[in-house]
Amino acid sequence: MLLYPTSAPLAVIFDWYNTLINTSNINYNIASQALHMMGYNVSLDTIPNTQIRQYLTYLLNNKLKEWSILYEQILNKSQIEHKIQLNENVLEMLELLHQKSISMAIVSNKNGYYLRRDVYDLNLTKYFKSIIGANDTPENKPSPKPILAALEILNLPPTKKIFVIGDSISDVESAKNANCLPIMYNHNTNINGVLSFTHFKELSNLIINLSR
Repeated sequence: MLLYPTSAPLAVIFDWYNTLINTSNINYNIASQALHMMGYNVSLDTIPNTQIRQYLTYLLNNKLKEWSILYEQILNKSQIEHKIQLNENVLEMLELLHQKSISMAIVSNKNGYYLRRDVYDLNLTKYFKSIIGANDTPENKPSPKPILAALEILNLPPTKKIFVIGDSISDVESAKNANCLPIMYNHNTNINGVLSFTHFKELSNLIINLSR
């Protein structure tokens, strides 16, 4: 049975990696380091940048999130300048939610310090009342604790009127464990019973329709 929202959300909680931000611009050396640390002895040299995300999704499957976090940790320590960018229509969607006074938060397994720095660098701080990253709570996703911590800051109870948007199974499990409504943003994965979308304009349209 599809978990479909019937009214506008009280709040929307977003994942960061591969959800709000686009991580397709990949440093090959660091990507390979992260793979080797996870036990994958593969070379990325022959794979075009435009296809590397698809390749990694196929190779890693449900370990893609783990690789993304490890990749970012190595990148941060390397001091290599890297430019992060939002996925298409994300800014318009954030502005829509802001105008409708719908509270927003970020819950990510990325280190909390670097997560908040990224949000600041992209000039998005005004949109989010709560930003929870790794080490901010005793457990990371798929535990419900990061979501519950964000809701405590928002002063909202966990209900199905809290939308949790993410691209991985751990996001869905965390939302379900917190008694919130999971919604998948993913081009490659569908989870039975979970609403999904592939473009943020679709999410904006959903919010508009639910707000009528």
